[in-house]
Amino acid sequence: MPPPRSSWILNLVHFADPIHTPDRIIDWVATRRRQQIATIAVDGVQLAQWRFSGRGMVPRSVAAVSLRP
Repeated sequence: MPPPRSSWILNLVHFADPIHTPDRIIDWVATRRRQQIATIAVDGVQLAQWRFSGRGMVPRSVAAVSLRP
């Protein structure tokens, strides 16, 4: 069994071209808006910008905040 993950990544979708049928995307999101995938506890959040390194995508931290009490 693999070890538990130490980090999780949530990607926001980025569209580089015009969206010809935005209503289909809106409907898709609406049907999944309350879909629970997992319950997790996090102690920090980081906003990252992804860049191509020549070999793959790598994150660059833009901002981070600790959620520890």
